[in-house]
Amino acid sequence: MFDSRTKHRPPSPQKILWFEFLLNPLLLEKHLTEGGTDPSPTDLIIKFLANSISQPNVDSAGNANNNQ
Repeated sequence: MFDSRTKHRPPSPQKILWFEFLLNPLLLEKHLTEGGTDPSPTDLIIKFLANSISQPNVDSAGNANNNQ
């Protein structure tokens, strides 16, 4: 059912996911130069590090290796 309250709301900016910055370096530069962005530069670094630590290693043949 249509909610009349949403009719007058401005559209919210689309949130950028952490991996999108890896795909588009210019997007990262733009994001870091703007103020009040979400995720913040600190949060973005934490997400990059958390994902790099939690991902399995992949050998040259493309096989996942969870033993570090």
